Amino acid sequence: MTTQQKLQALIEKFVAEAQSLMADSAREQLLAAIGAGPALTASSKKRGPKAAAKPAKAAKPAKAAKGGKRIRRSPEQLAEVEAKIVKLLTNSPKLTSEEIQEKLKMSKPEIQLPLTMMREAGKLKTVGVRRGMRYSVK
Repeated sequence: MTTQQKLQALIEKFVAEAQSLMADSAREQLLAAIGAGPALTASSKKRGPKAAAKPAKAAKPAKAAKGGKRIRRSPEQLAEVEAKIVKLLTNSPKLTSEEIQEKLKMSKPEIQLPLTMMREAGKLKTVGVRRGMRYSVK
């Protein structure tokens, strides 16, 4: 193998590793943006023997559902709540879920489904993740 061929092989290996790292980074940022998990940065990764020494947690068995906690609503009722949310966010954008609950005097389960449905339908734009997520009308 000539020097030129060795150099070409090293460049190809470097490019492949760089592409892999960029894909991993993009995947982590995407998961963090959609709230699927915290973004792993170089400072947040565990290093050393302590990180490898911890055993994995065993999965807990699923608990039986308790009655009376689920709110069942008709599409008309959900549309009413959506209309209230849109009206509120039109007048005062960038509110968190808790602020929406306070202003509409509704509980978390009452607004959780309509917010999720509107976000997935593209009616709302969001900034932030989890409890820090702020909602605005598109």
